[in-house]
Amino acid sequence: MAEPNFPKSEDFKTDKRVQYIEETDSYVFTDPSDGLEYEFDNKRGAWFPMWNEALVEQQQSAYGAGAVETAKDGGSKPSAIKNKGREIPKRKLRENTRVYVSGLPLDVTEKEVADYFSQCGAIMPDLSTNKPRIKLYQDADGRLKGDALVTYFKAPSVQLAIDILDDSQFRGTDPSRISVQEAQFESKNDAGAAESEASKRPRVDPKILQKRIERMER
Repeated sequence: MAEPNFPKSEDFKTDKRVQYIEETDSYVFTDPSDGLEYEFDNKRGAWFPMWNEALVEQQQSAYGAGAVETAKDGGSKPSAIKNKGREIPKRKLRENTRVYVSGLPLDVTEKEVADYFSQCGAIMPDLSTNKPRIKLYQDADGRLKGDALVTYFKAPSVQLAIDILDDSQFRGTDPSRISVQEAQFESKNDAGAAESEASKRPRVDPKILQKRIERMER
């Protein structure tokens, strides 16, 4: 598979394939050839593939899982479309898998948030660290503000978290309650340049990736 033509950091603001996500303070690049999304890691100066349906489908297809759908007439049809002799997964609309949380204790930890919100579904792991994708917001002095962004593996977990955890008591010893709502995403063109340029595509072992997908889908 050909390596995507990743944009340079100085082009992030003008490249239409790049979107700035204010809630996560990150840039997301969508490869127009297959619909896969990549998130730019400022610390590593590289693009990392994001967990989404297109990535899951691509990995499943590579291992022969879910590659064929059943047609209405009882036959079968491929789940991908052909483009110039190669299979490309159908691009789907991006589903929101994130919730915005406010009212958290000012000494909360990522583990506490992960344990609490995992009641409503598997939390997305970070591809580079394998830790749950949870962002605790901080002020300019590095102190927690009491709000967070939680990224689930599947979209239905978002509504479930809102129905069950909104206006709930986060800690049994604390009477205060948290607010849980669907995260709202907006594009931001003038967000400033990233810290460093993406020089190469990260190497992610497809076998390890497939194992992670299988574990989360159980």
